[in-house]
Amino acid sequence: MKVVKEPTNYGMGLINQEPAANQSPLKTRVPPANFSGPSHLLQLKGKCLTKLSNDYKYQLCLFDNATQHEQTLRWNPFNGVLGVWQQWVIENNTFVAMMMQEGDPCGNRFRSAKVELACGNKTEIESISEPETCHYLMRLKTPLCCDPRSLLVYPTLPRDLQEEWELLEGSLLYGDITLQGYKKQLQSVFLRAGLLMSSEQKKVQKSLQNDLEKRRKLSEGNFDSLMECQAEYRKLYANFTSLQMQSSTEISNVTAAVV
Repeated sequence: MKVVKEPTNYGMGLINQEPAANQSPLKTRVPPANFSGPSHLLQLKGKCLTKLSNDYKYQLCLFDNATQHEQTLRWNPFNGVLGVWQQWVIENNTFVAMMMQEGDPCGNRFRSAKVELACGNKTEIESISEPETCHYLMRLKTPLCCDPRSLLVYPTLPRDLQEEWELLEGSLLYGDITLQGYKKQLQSVFLRAGLLMSSEQKKVQKSLQNDLEKRRKLSEGNFDSLMECQAEYRKLYANFTSLQMQSSTEISNVTAAVV
């Protein structure tokens, strides 16, 4: 199977792959976030990596999505989205991992994958585990992370946010703010830099996804309630009546012109 090598469409994006005859194309629930982080990692955007582990093939498209494909001969092998690129995990002024979230449903939660970054001779998935049900951990090695400064957060920020961070450091040093206050304000800096996703952004994203899903259901003739079906019928009937009247008018005009 071939996973997307470019960003998926917003909302119900089809993952670009060739499913088997008895499989449907995978769809992402939400769109991937915009690229953020160290500029030298931009060359990894859309690069897809594959790793076989036990009875599964895992595919990671950086800054896009992660998927899992069961390789057994069962009649209904699992094929699903583990997560879509959303935000960074930042610790001690360092990008330590990429978060792939909002994957396929798994009970009362959604699948997710944390992609930890490490230095390596080539760009590859070193290991994959599932430390918690439906939450996966991938370790990505790449020579792009070998320089000790390559994953520092501060250099990636615009100058105004760098200055704000510097003031926070001074305030913490002189006891003008508590450590908790410092962390909260630093979180705000990362949010405004686009490195993290705010709760409001997540709400907007889910609202967009729900709206697109509803439109898709309507286009396929699937309705959640009788009232919804009736409302759609009334719209279609009104459109049909309007087209019928327009057609009758055009025919009358043509007839009059001929006479």
